[in-house]
Amino acid sequence: MSTALTDPRKYRVLLRRIMPVAIQSDAEHRRMLLAADNLLEKGDALTIEEGRMLKLLAVLIEDYERRPELAACMARLIAKPAKLATYR
Repeated sequence: MSTALTDPRKYRVLLRRIMPVAIQSDAEHRRMLLAADNLLEKGDALTIEEGRMLKLLAVLIEDYERRPELAACMARLIAKPAKLATYR
C-alpha cells in the first residue's frame, strides 16, 4: 500500500474515531485490540485507509506486548500520578 493512495480525509476520520496511541495501560491495550478486531472483521471489504490503520494498530499492540515490564511500570505510574512528584 502506497501513501499516495491513501485519502487523507478518510484517514483523519479513522484517526478521530480510533484515536491510536502509544499503549501505556491494559485499558488502552484492550481498546486497541478491539479496534483492530473490528477492522479485521471487515475482511476483503477493508479500505486502503483501514488497512493502514490496522498496520498501525498492529505495531502499537506488538510494541506493548513485547514490553511487559515497561507496561506494568507505566500502568502503576498512570494509576498513581501523585507519586511522580516525589521523584523530582
